[in-house]
Amino acid sequence: MAKLFRQHPPLDVVTSTLHELGFTGLADSKLFSAEDLNMDTLETWAPILQPYYLPCKAKKYFNTLDARRTITILRHMLPFHGFRLQTYERNHNGKK
Repeated sequence: MAKLFRQHPPLDVVTSTLHELGFTGLADSKLFSAEDLNMDTLETWAPILQPYYLPCKAKKYFNTLDARRTITILRHMLPFHGFRLQTYERNHNGKK
């Protein structure tokens, strides 16, 4: 995997981001979709997390932040703390 971070996000930043998105913490194992994420809190967690990314990668992932990119960001930062986000796509009523 290409280098994404200047410095790995600390555990407290990761857990606060997860809480803002609607999860209970790192051990939350519920199934969710992109529509289930609390994107109203974007202004709260994105500016805190963005400085940990390399500038070129931050521009790519934080420029137009939507639910799909948020899931990608979660997949980036969780492995450093011993967790993995397992994803799959499926169609439901014509939407991914």
